[in-house]
Amino acid sequence: MKATLLFLMFTLFLANSQAQNHVAGFTVSIADASSSRVFDLLPDLDHLTVEYSDGKPMVIYVYKQKNKSKPELQETFYMNFEGDRYAVNKLYPGLRLPQEPKLSVWHFPNLKQQTDSSVYAEVKTTIRRDSLIHNFSYFINVRNKDGYSRPGINNGMISVAKSGDTILSSDTVYFLHPKLKKDPLVLQQKLNDEYKRWKPLKVADSALIFTGVVEKNGSFTELKLHMGKPSPFSDRVIEFINQQSLIWLPRSVNGIYTVRHRTKIFVKLNPDDRISFSTL
Repeated sequence: MKATLLFLMFTLFLANSQAQNHVAGFTVSIADASSSRVFDLLPDLDHLTVEYSDGKPMVIYVYKQKNKSKPELQETFYMNFEGDRYAVNKLYPGLRLPQEPKLSVWHFPNLKQQTDSSVYAEVKTTIRRDSLIHNFSYFINVRNKDGYSRPGINNGMISVAKSGDTILSSDTVYFLHPKLKKDPLVLQQKLNDEYKRWKPLKVADSALIFTGVVEKNGSFTELKLHMGKPSPFSDRVIEFINQQSLIWLPRSVNGIYTVRHRTKIFVKLNPDDRISFSTL
Protein backbone atom coordinates (compact mmCIF):
# COMPACT_ATOMS: atom_id res chain seq x y z
CA MET A 1 0.00 0.00 0.00
CA LYS A 2 1.31 3.37 -0.99
CA ALA A 3 1.60 5.48 2.14
CA THR A 4 0.42 9.08 2.05
CA LEU A 5 2.47 11.59 3.93
CA LEU A 6 0.18 13.42 6.36
CA PHE A 7 2.57 15.81 7.96
CA LEU A 8 6.17 16.34 8.94
CA MET A 9 6.84 18.03 12.23
CA PHE A 10 10.26 19.13 13.32
CA THR A 11 11.09 19.96 16.89
CA LEU A 12 14.69 20.79 17.53
CA PHE A 13 16.41 21.20 20.84
CA LEU A 14 20.10 22.10 21.05
CA ALA A 15 21.51 22.67 24.51
CA ASN A 16 24.62 24.76 24.95
CA SER A 17 25.90 23.33 28.20
CA GLN A 18 28.78 20.85 27.80
CA ALA A 19 27.60 19.11 30.99
CA GLN A 20 24.56 17.71 29.13
CA ASN A 21 24.02 15.70 25.96
CA HIS A 22 22.60 17.79 23.14
CA VAL A 23 19.43 16.42 21.53
CA ALA A 24 17.74 16.89 18.16
CA GLY A 25 14.53 15.15 17.25
CA PHE A 26 11.51 15.12 15.01
CA THR A 27 8.40 13.08 14.22
CA VAL A 28 7.09 11.80 10.90
CA SER A 29 3.47 10.59 10.66
CA ILE A 30 2.37 8.47 7.71
CA ALA A 31 -1.12 7.23 6.81
CA ASP A 32 -1.00 3.43 7.06
CA ALA A 33 -3.91 1.13 7.88
CA SER A 34 -2.10 -2.14 7.16
CA SER A 35 -2.55 -3.31 10.78
CA SER A 36 -6.17 -2.16 11.17
CA ARG A 37 -7.39 -5.77 11.41
CA VAL A 38 -5.56 -6.16 14.73
CA PHE A 39 -7.38 -3.14 16.15
CA ASP A 40 -10.70 -4.53 14.91
CA LEU A 41 -10.05 -7.79 16.76
CA LEU A 42 -8.86 -6.04 19.94
CA PRO A 43 -11.10 -3.04 20.71
CA ASP A 44 -9.09 -2.08 23.82
CA LEU A 45 -5.81 -1.92 21.91
CA ASP A 46 -4.66 1.72 21.75
CA HIS A 47 -1.24 1.48 20.11
CA LEU A 48 2.01 -0.45 19.90
CA THR A 49 5.49 1.01 20.08
CA VAL A 50 8.40 -0.66 18.30
CA GLU A 51 12.12 -0.32 19.02
CA TYR A 52 14.73 -1.51 16.56
CA SER A 53 18.10 -3.23 16.52
CA ASP A 54 20.22 -3.62 13.38
CA GLY A 55 17.32 -2.33 11.30
CA LYS A 56 14.81 -4.93 12.54
CA PRO A 57 11.97 -4.72 15.09
CA MET A 58 13.39 -5.90 18.41
CA VAL A 59 11.09 -4.80 21.26
CA ILE A 60 7.30 -4.29 21.09
CA TYR A 61 5.40 -2.44 23.80
CA VAL A 62 1.63 -3.01 23.84
CA TYR A 63 -0.59 -0.23 25.22
CA LYS A 64 -4.27 -0.82 25.94
CA GLN A 65 -7.04 1.51 27.04
CA LYS A 66 -9.89 0.52 29.31
CA ASN A 67 -12.90 2.61 30.39
CA LYS A 68 -11.58 5.69 28.57
CA SER A 69 -8.59 5.83 30.88
CA LYS A 70 -5.08 6.79 29.82
CA PRO A 71 -3.45 4.00 27.73
CA GLU A 72 -1.27 1.77 29.89
CA LEU A 73 1.58 -0.56 29.04
CA GLN A 74 0.15 -4.09 29.22
CA GLU A 75 2.92 -6.31 27.87
CA THR A 76 6.39 -6.21 26.36
CA PHE A 77 7.67 -8.63 23.72
CA TYR A 78 11.32 -9.24 22.82
CA MET A 79 11.59 -10.46 19.25
CA ASN A 80 14.94 -12.20 19.77
CA PHE A 81 13.03 -14.73 21.95
CA GLU A 82 11.20 -17.45 20.04
CA GLY A 83 8.41 -17.57 22.60
CA ASP A 84 7.60 -13.87 22.19
CA ARG A 85 7.67 -14.15 18.39
CA TYR A 86 5.16 -16.99 18.67
CA ALA A 87 3.00 -15.00 21.10
CA VAL A 88 2.91 -11.90 18.87
CA ASN A 89 1.82 -13.97 15.85
CA LYS A 90 -0.82 -15.74 17.94
CA LEU A 91 -2.23 -12.75 19.83
CA TYR A 92 -1.97 -10.11 17.11
CA PRO A 93 -2.81 -11.81 13.78
CA GLY A 94 -2.35 -9.50 10.84
CA LEU A 95 0.08 -7.19 12.62
CA ARG A 96 2.59 -5.77 10.17
CA LEU A 97 5.80 -4.68 11.86
CA PRO A 98 7.49 -1.88 9.91
CA GLN A 99 11.17 -2.07 9.19
CA GLU A 100 13.32 0.66 10.67
CA PRO A 101 12.96 3.81 8.56
CA LYS A 102 16.22 5.13 7.17
CA LEU A 103 17.20 8.72 7.58
CA SER A 104 20.39 10.62 6.77
CA VAL A 105 20.96 13.90 8.55
CA TRP A 106 23.50 15.91 6.65
CA HIS A 107 23.25 19.22 8.47
CA PHE A 108 21.74 20.79 11.56
CA PRO A 109 23.14 24.00 13.05
CA ASN A 110 25.77 23.10 15.65
CA LEU A 111 25.06 19.36 15.16
CA LYS A 112 27.94 17.15 14.11
CA GLN A 113 27.76 14.90 11.07
CA GLN A 114 25.81 11.67 11.57
CA THR A 115 28.92 9.71 10.61
CA ASP A 116 30.75 11.17 13.59
CA SER A 117 31.18 8.47 16.26
CA SER A 118 29.97 10.91 18.90
CA VAL A 119 26.41 10.94 17.48
CA TYR A 120 23.93 8.35 18.75
CA ALA A 121 20.63 7.88 16.88
CA GLU A 122 17.43 6.13 17.96
CA VAL A 123 14.15 5.46 16.17
CA LYS A 124 10.85 4.37 17.71
CA THR A 125 7.70 3.68 15.71
CA THR A 126 4.15 3.88 17.07
CA ILE A 127 1.56 1.73 15.28
CA ARG A 128 -2.00 3.04 15.38
CA ARG A 129 -5.15 1.91 13.60
CA ASP A 130 -4.65 4.25 10.65
CA SER A 131 -1.09 5.51 10.86
CA LEU A 132 2.57 4.95 11.63
CA ILE A 133 4.38 7.56 13.71
CA HIS A 134 8.18 7.49 13.49
CA ASN A 135 10.02 9.31 16.29
CA PHE A 136 13.64 10.12 15.46
CA SER A 137 16.03 11.17 18.22
CA TYR A 138 19.66 12.22 17.86
CA PHE A 139 22.02 12.51 20.79
CA ILE A 140 25.42 14.18 20.79
CA ASN A 141 27.68 12.46 23.28
CA VAL A 142 29.82 14.68 25.47
CA ARG A 143 33.29 13.79 26.61
CA ASN A 144 34.13 12.93 30.19
CA LYS A 145 37.41 11.78 31.70
CA ASP A 146 36.83 8.25 30.35
CA GLY A 147 35.94 9.37 26.82
CA TYR A 148 32.52 9.62 25.18
CA SER A 149 29.51 9.11 27.44
CA ARG A 150 26.43 7.86 25.63
CA PRO A 151 23.15 9.18 27.04
CA GLY A 152 21.45 6.74 29.35
CA ILE A 153 24.33 4.41 30.17
CA ASN A 154 25.08 6.19 33.41
CA ASN A 155 21.44 6.56 34.47
CA GLY A 156 20.29 3.12 33.37
CA MET A 157 17.90 4.34 30.68
CA ILE A 158 19.61 3.14 27.51
CA SER A 159 17.26 1.43 25.05
CA VAL A 160 16.93 -2.33 25.41
CA ALA A 161 16.81 -2.72 21.65
CA LYS A 162 20.23 -1.20 21.11
CA SER A 163 22.15 -3.79 23.07
CA GLY A 164 20.26 -7.06 22.97
CA ASP A 165 20.31 -9.01 26.21
CA THR A 166 23.13 -7.18 27.96
CA ILE A 167 24.40 -3.62 28.15
CA LEU A 168 28.16 -3.28 28.05
CA SER A 169 29.93 -0.36 29.66
CA SER A 170 33.63 0.06 30.30
CA ASP A 171 33.69 -2.17 33.36
CA THR A 172 30.24 -3.71 33.99
CA VAL A 173 27.73 -6.10 32.40
CA TYR A 174 24.06 -5.32 33.03
CA PHE A 175 21.65 -8.26 32.66
CA LEU A 176 18.32 -7.04 31.35
CA HIS A 177 16.83 -10.52 31.76
CA PRO A 178 17.72 -13.34 34.16
CA LYS A 179 19.98 -15.98 32.61
CA LEU A 180 20.11 -19.70 33.23
CA LYS A 181 23.44 -20.85 34.64
CA LYS A 182 22.99 -24.21 32.90
CA ASP A 183 23.08 -24.39 29.10
CA PRO A 184 19.44 -24.50 27.86
CA LEU A 185 20.48 -27.11 25.27
CA VAL A 186 21.41 -29.50 28.08
CA LEU A 187 17.93 -29.08 29.57
CA GLN A 188 16.41 -29.48 26.13
CA GLN A 189 18.10 -32.86 25.69
CA LYS A 190 16.99 -34.01 29.16
CA LEU A 191 13.43 -32.92 28.39
CA ASN A 192 13.45 -34.92 25.16
CA ASP A 193 14.69 -37.99 27.01
CA GLU A 194 11.88 -37.61 29.54
CA TYR A 195 9.31 -37.09 26.80
CA LYS A 196 10.16 -40.49 25.30
CA ARG A 197 9.26 -42.09 28.63
CA TRP A 198 6.03 -40.09 28.91
CA LYS A 199 4.54 -41.27 25.62
CA PRO A 200 1.79 -41.90 24.78
CA LEU A 201 0.66 -38.57 26.20
CA LYS A 202 -2.19 -36.22 25.31
CA VAL A 203 -0.97 -32.90 23.91
CA ALA A 204 -3.55 -30.10 23.70
CA ASP A 205 -1.11 -27.41 22.52
CA SER A 206 2.30 -28.09 20.97
CA ALA A 207 3.61 -24.60 21.84
CA LEU A 208 3.62 -23.50 25.48
CA ILE A 209 4.86 -20.41 27.27
CA PHE A 210 5.57 -20.62 31.01
CA THR A 211 6.36 -17.76 33.36
CA GLY A 212 8.18 -17.72 36.66
CA VAL A 213 10.06 -15.42 38.99
CA VAL A 214 13.84 -15.46 39.38
CA GLU A 215 14.61 -14.50 42.97
CA LYS A 216 17.59 -12.43 44.10
CA ASN A 217 19.42 -15.62 45.12
CA GLY A 218 18.93 -17.16 41.67
CA SER A 219 16.17 -19.61 42.63
CA PHE A 220 13.11 -20.04 40.40
CA THR A 221 9.59 -19.66 41.86
CA GLU A 222 5.94 -19.12 40.86
CA LEU A 223 6.17 -21.31 37.76
CA LYS A 224 2.90 -21.46 35.83
CA LEU A 225 1.48 -21.95 32.35
CA HIS A 226 1.10 -18.53 30.74
CA MET A 227 0.01 -19.37 27.19
CA GLY A 228 -1.33 -22.62 25.76
CA LYS A 229 -4.03 -25.10 26.73
CA PRO A 230 -3.44 -27.16 29.90
CA SER A 231 -2.98 -30.86 29.26
CA PRO A 232 -1.07 -33.87 30.61
CA PHE A 233 1.82 -32.67 28.43
CA SER A 234 1.96 -29.19 29.99
CA ASP A 235 1.61 -30.72 33.47
CA ARG A 236 4.60 -33.00 32.85
CA VAL A 237 6.69 -30.12 31.56
CA ILE A 238 5.96 -28.13 34.75
CA GLU A 239 6.96 -31.16 36.84
CA PHE A 240 10.17 -31.51 34.83
CA ILE A 241 11.15 -27.84 35.28
CA ASN A 242 10.44 -27.95 39.02
CA GLN A 243 12.49 -31.13 39.42
CA GLN A 244 15.53 -29.54 37.79
CA SER A 245 15.92 -26.97 40.61
CA LEU A 246 17.08 -24.43 38.04
CA ILE A 247 19.66 -21.87 39.16
CA TRP A 248 19.66 -18.53 37.39
CA LEU A 249 21.78 -15.42 37.22
CA PRO A 250 19.28 -12.83 38.52
CA ARG A 251 18.65 -9.54 36.82
CA SER A 252 21.28 -6.96 37.68
CA VAL A 253 20.47 -3.27 38.07
CA ASN A 254 23.30 -0.87 37.29
CA GLY A 255 25.73 -3.70 38.01
CA ILE A 256 25.32 -3.02 41.73
CA TYR A 257 22.41 -5.07 43.05
CA THR A 258 20.00 -7.78 41.92
CA VAL A 259 16.19 -7.76 41.84
CA ARG A 260 13.33 -10.27 41.57
CA HIS A 261 12.29 -10.46 37.95
CA ARG A 262 9.68 -12.40 35.99
CA THR A 263 10.92 -14.37 32.99
CA LYS A 264 9.55 -16.74 30.36
CA ILE A 265 10.27 -20.27 29.14
CA PHE A 266 9.14 -21.50 25.72
CA VAL A 267 8.59 -25.21 25.09
CA LYS A 268 7.57 -26.43 21.64
CA LEU A 269 6.82 -29.94 20.39
CA ASN A 270 7.98 -29.86 16.77
CA PRO A 271 6.60 -31.89 13.83
CA ASP A 272 9.60 -34.26 14.06
CA ASP A 273 8.46 -35.16 17.63
CA ARG A 274 11.44 -33.34 19.14
CA ILE A 275 11.03 -30.69 21.84
CA SER A 276 12.74 -27.30 21.74
CA PHE A 277 13.40 -25.42 25.00
CA SER A 278 14.39 -21.75 25.25
CA THR A 279 14.33 -18.88 27.73
CA LEU A 280 13.84 -15.14 27.43
